Amino acid sequence: MKTRNRYYLQKAILVYFLSLLLCSIVFYQYIMTWYAFVAGITSIILFYFLSVNWEKAWKNKDDKNFERNLFLSALLLRLCWVFLYYEFTNVFWGTPWEQPEGTKMDSYSYFYESLWAMELLDNGSFEVYLDWISQRLSDAGYPLLLLLYNKVSDSSILFTRIPNAFFDAWTAVLVYRISIRNFDRKIAQLASIYTVLMPMLIFYSGVTMKESVMLMLTMWSLYLGDIIIKSRRLNARFILSFALVAGSLFLFREVLLWVMLLAFFGSYALSSPRVKQASQRTIILILVVTAVLIVGGGTILQQYEGIESQLAMTEDNFINRSKDNVLVKNLSKGMLFPFLFAIPFPTMVDVPGQYVQAIQNGGFFLKNIFSFFTVFGIVVLFIRGNWRNYSFLLEFLIGYLIVLGFSSFTHSGRFHHPVICVELIFAVYGLYAIRTIRQAKMFNLFFFLEIVIVIGWNWFKLAGRGLI
Repeated sequence: MKTRNRYYLQKAILVYFLSLLLCSIVFYQYIMTWYAFVAGITSIILFYFLSVNWEKAWKNKDDKNFERNLFLSALLLRLCWVFLYYEFTNVFWGTPWEQPEGTKMDSYSYFYESLWAMELLDNGSFEVYLDWISQRLSDAGYPLLLLLYNKVSDSSILFTRIPNAFFDAWTAVLVYRISIRNFDRKIAQLASIYTVLMPMLIFYSGVTMKESVMLMLTMWSLYLGDIIIKSRRLNARFILSFALVAGSLFLFREVLLWVMLLAFFGSYALSSPRVKQASQRTIILILVVTAVLIVGGGTILQQYEGIESQLAMTEDNFINRSKDNVLVKNLSKGMLFPFLFAIPFPTMVDVPGQYVQAIQNGGFFLKNIFSFFTVFGIVVLFIRGNWRNYSFLLEFLIGYLIVLGFSSFTHSGRFHHPVICVELIFAVYGLYAIRTIRQAKMFNLFFFLEIVIVIGWNWFKLAGRGLI
C-alpha cells in the first residue's frame, strides 16, 4: 500500500524529469552541464527512496532510537557530501571553493577574514579586528567561528565544513522535537526525515558558509521559545537558554533576531496559557507592535540595505544584478511576493556564472513542490480555527518571508535557508490534511503550473542576458 509520501513524490519525480526534458529540448543550445544533471537527478532519486524506506522502517521506533537514527543519518550524509564536493571542486574546477575562481563568493571572504583575525591575534593586535567588526556585528559570528576552526585545524578549508554536518544533524533532531510538540508523531517523523534529506540543506553543509549554524540556532530558538510559550509555569533555565540562543542570531543575521522576538511575543500574547484575559493579550500586542515600529522596523530595513551593499558582488546576487539580466530592471522588489513559499525556482539551463544554482536544481524543485503542501496546510489551520496553537511557527515563517519579499534577495536560496525546516513541518501537515479527491486534484493542477513556471523562469534567465 502506497503511503501519501510515496504517492505524491512519485508524481513529483515524473514532473521533475518532464521539466528537465522540456528545458533541455526548448533551450538545447544552453543545456546544463553533466554534473548539474547528475546532482539534480541524484538528489531527487535519493530523496524519494530514502524518505520512503525510512518512513516505513523507523515508524515504530521510540523517540530515543528515532532521534539517534536521525542524527547519525544526517551526520553521515553530510560528511560524505563535505568530502565529495571538496574533491569535486578541486578536480574539476581546480579550487576548494564551491564554484570556479573568478566569481566572488562569501565563503572566500569569510575564510580569509578569519585568517586576518588569527594573524592579528597571534601578533597581539586583536583589538584592531574587534574594532573593525564592531561596525558590522550582525555578520561577525561566522568569521569568529572560523577563527576558532582555523586555530584547531591549522587553517584547513576542509575542516571548516565538518562542523556543519553536526549542526545539521542536531537541527534534524530539533525539527522532530518541535513537530511532535505541535503535531502528531507521524507528522514529526516525516518532517524530520525530510530535513535530513532536503538537498538545499545538504548542499550548504558542504561549503564554508554560515547557513548550517544559523539554521541550527534558528530551530533551537523556536524549540526553546515554544516550550516557554506553552508552559503553564515560567522556567528560568528555558528563558535564559532562549535568550542566549536567540540572541546569538544577532551575530549571524540581525533580521532573524527581530523576527524571532516579534513572533515570540506575538505568540505569547495570542496562545500562552498564562495570558487568559483579552485585555492582557491586547496590551502585550500593542507593546510588541510599538517596539517593532520604533526599533525593529528601522533595524530590519537597515539590515537589508546593509545586506544589499555588502553582497552586491556575491554569487547569489548574479540572479538580481541588472547588468547581467536586463529583465530584472522591470521587476520591483515585491513582484515575486506571491511566490514566496515556492521560490527559488530551479535553474535547468547553463547560465554563465551560476554554477551553484544549476547544481541545486533538484533541491529548488523539491522546495517548489513542497510549497503547495505548506500553503495548503496553513490554510487548513486557519479554516479549522486552531492556528493559535501554532502561532509561534506561523508568525516566524510569515514574518521572515514578508521581510524577505521586499528585499533584493527574494530569489536567493541562501536567504530562504533559515525557514526551510518550518516550511517542511507545515508541508507534511498539509500532506496529511488532504482528505478529498477534489483537494488531491488541486495538486495535479499545481504540477502543470510548476512545469510552466520552470520553463518560463529558465527563459527569463536566458532572455534577460540576451542569450536567446
